[in-house]
Amino acid sequence: MNTAKSELVIKLFNALDTQGINFITMRGFDLIPYKVSQKQDVDLLIHPDSVKFATQIFEKKGFIASSIDPIDTVYLYGAHPGIFFVHKPLDIAIHVVEELAYKSLNKCEMVPLDKNLQESIFENKRRVDEIWKYMPSYEDEFLMLLCRCIYDKRTVPQKYMDRIKELFRIADMEKVKEYCNSVFMKSTELLLSTVAKGETEYIFERYITFCDY
Repeated sequence: MNTAKSELVIKLFNALDTQGINFITMRGFDLIPYKVSQKQDVDLLIHPDSVKFATQIFEKKGFIASSIDPIDTVYLYGAHPGIFFVHKPLDIAIHVVEELAYKSLNKCEMVPLDKNLQESIFENKRRVDEIWKYMPSYEDEFLMLLCRCIYDKRTVPQKYMDRIKELFRIADMEKVKEYCNSVFMKSTELLLSTVAKGETEYIFERYITFCDY
């Protein structure tokens, strides 16, 4: 157990919080604070108005900014490159993005979600009594995981599958449907019914074969 690593991770999240950075921890909760590394990074969504100040906090803590996106990545419709903050001596990595953007089904194209969703995720974020301080609402997290599996991963890892099933039970499904309609349009009913039937592992295949547009 690396005490120095865990202490720095805790101090980093405390600093982001106390300095008023508008952020949400999206994924990697099980890695915080001991297991986060350059191979297993934690994902933060930071509001565009807070990115510059947040970068200063990372730098003061000894992090160096770089990119992990392929050099031929195209950022469409106002999407921005992510920032990969690395603390090499302690092997800590935090991946920061300023909007929810996912890979299109074309290679190396990043497309942001609807503007209303970009705003609502910050409005609806949950304060939690954990090191990572803030999480998405259940409804936003459900949408994000569907997008993550369909667009970025193009498969459904077991940990995402388990979480999607859990969120399906506790989220407000009317809100989920509203959010999903903005992203998946007519395929929303198919995707939600797939999860409802306990067939979450097939959401990518069902989405790419949906033809009733």
